[in-house]
Amino acid sequence: TLDRSSAASDVYKRQIEYGAAKQDQFLYVVDRNGLVTAMLDQGTDVALLWQQPINLAPTGSINITENYLLVSAASTTAQSVISLDRASSQKMWQFNADQLGSSLQRPTAGHQMVYVGGRYLWAVDLYTGAEVWRFTDLPGVSAPPIYDWPGITTLAELFVADEGNGVRLLDANTGKQKWYTAAIGRVTGMALDST
Repeated sequence: TLDRSSAASDVYKRQIEYGAAKQDQFLYVVDRNGLVTAMLDQGTDVALLWQQPINLAPTGSINITENYLLVSAASTTAQSVISLDRASSQKMWQFNADQLGSSLQRPTAGHQMVYVGGRYLWAVDLYTGAEVWRFTDLPGVSAPPIYDWPGITTLAELFVADEGNGVRLLDANTGKQKWYTAAIGRVTGMALDST
């Protein structure tokens, strides 16, 4: 049997390099070795729900959408996005990006799509992990993209910072570029205001 209290306290000893994800009373972390841990926040204590190895080292924070946990991860030969069921920890799908070099950013979710940047920008189906489109006309992605719905120029928009110190707006459904602007320097994070 698993001693849940000691297992939960063991999470504090693990090397966690990326931010946790939280929804309602549930907290999710991934350690540097790729062990995903789900915990229940009980106010003054935390209870371990499950642990699931993904067998790859994470390259960004976990993201939550619907009933899915999304984790970007890598090995020396693969760059991937892995989808886990939040309740059962079961792996739902794994998308393998055909790239070498730059690590994948934290996945961004928008309705039925997952967007992940690295050397290119990919859009994959939230439910199957199948590639829907990819945008290759950029020198790499420097920050996780931002999804906006409803958009100003299209129904769904995606703001993308690139390694050439630029910011682009793409149609989130098709990957078609709407505009490009040069930034002052390298963009490592973005935020979007609703006003």
